[in-house]
Amino acid sequence: MPKILTVIFGAGASFDCQNHYQFPNKFPRIPLTNGLFTIPPSDVPHFNHQREILKKYKGADVIGHLFERQKTGGTQNLELFLKELLKKGSDDTKKNLLQIPFYLRELIGDFGELVRSEFRQSDYVSLIHFLNLSDYEEIVLITLNYDLLLDWALESVIHANFRSFDSYVNIARKNKWHYLKFHGSVNWVYEIDRGYQPGNKDALDWLCDGIPKTNLLNESTKAICNCYGIQEGTNLLYPIMVLPNAEQKMHICPNEHIDVVRPLLNKCQDFMIIGNSMQDLDIAELLKAEAKIASRVLIVDRMESQQQAHMHFRISNILPRARIEAELDLGFSNFCTTLSSKQNLFKDISSMENFSRPLNQLLPFTD
Repeated sequence: MPKILTVIFGAGASFDCQNHYQFPNKFPRIPLTNGLFTIPPSDVPHFNHQREILKKYKGADVIGHLFERQKTGGTQNLELFLKELLKKGSDDTKKNLLQIPFYLRELIGDFGELVRSEFRQSDYVSLIHFLNLSDYEEIVLITLNYDLLLDWALESVIHANFRSFDSYVNIARKNKWHYLKFHGSVNWVYEIDRGYQPGNKDALDWLCDGIPKTNLLNESTKAICNCYGIQEGTNLLYPIMVLPNAEQKMHICPNEHIDVVRPLLNKCQDFMIIGNSMQDLDIAELLKAEAKIASRVLIVDRMESQQQAHMHFRISNILPRARIEAELDLGFSNFCTTLSSKQNLFKDISSMENFSRPLNQLLPFTD
């Protein structure tokens, strides 16, 4: 049986893809979900940039204002807040919700570029480099993040080239690597060819009026687009990014990508979970259906004891035959610092048997 590793990334990975702890307000970082509408204090670099992006999308700004007001009253979870608006909101509210992917695309896309310009490379590069030296024969990368930090790492380390949707599986014609962007990407768009002509409505309003009433998205073409515009010629562009809400989101990445990794998940021996709470219903459904054999799990995340207990419960339901080998009370950045200090850290993970370490010890696997 081939040695297979699946790595599952959440927002915590991209939020902590560089060591910010010495100077927490000095460098930009991609916000966590509950901070997507929170304008940072003025002493945080680029704070005004986030404000200016939000102003472009008045409907998203309305939703953000309502959420921030709710936070002062005790509602802290953006996904639950958006879930309620989707269920109970007026038609105007639902039209405003349709602007959120535009805002998130530009916000996360721009802040990803800022992270790259400040640091040159993120810690995703460290991880991909070490995994590339491992003896895993197949590596599945599953991310719920929209940003391009992992994409850029794959381009830098293994010379991936994401110019088409087909390039995300069998990356760079290397059968070892497969990449699922489960909830979309800042550079994925629906190209809608309806001969839009500027008139009384701008392109954003025209799209957000038309999507609920027609089959605009179903009739569109999916494309890779490295700009954040709304219009290209007479075509309009709508982001392929799911709205963050607490319901099952109906994964938005191509089914062909998932079909490629299903048999790999079925035989996967090792899972690494980085900055992901495993609360996503789509990921849970996929793993429950496909992950069949006894496997081992490494968790990399900062968690309080109650969060840790909830995480164990979720994993026991999603991967009932899995054994948690190690939990590291580390952010992604400090985990990658650990990697850089041990050149052979991942060399023989699959050959290690009955390995277990307590929480807070840094090295889960050694050569």
